[in-house]
Amino acid sequence: MKFTGKPGFGGMGDGYEAQPSTGLLTREGALTYFWGNNREAGTDLRCDTLPRVTKVPLGQMSGYQCSYFAAKAATDGRDMWITQTFYSTTDGVRARV
Repeated sequence: MKFTGKPGFGGMGDGYEAQPSTGLLTREGALTYFWGNNREAGTDLRCDTLPRVTKVPLGQMSGYQCSYFAAKAATDGRDMWITQTFYSTTDGVRARV
């Protein structure tokens, strides 16, 4: 928690900013993030171990992954499976390859 030096809500008390240390990772959020960012890049998404909802450290890799098939995605033109690891931010679910 960080005190801002500004009045709090309603002008009373001290104002502060608080950042959560944990976030929620949802299966639905991960799928929405994937298809919103990869709809043309891949198909056949597989997220066998991703739970419906779980609490994870904010901004850190969750260990939960999904893989998708991408035709001709390799540098030599071969088909390949690409794995993304999901994490939670204050703005929602994100993923890294």
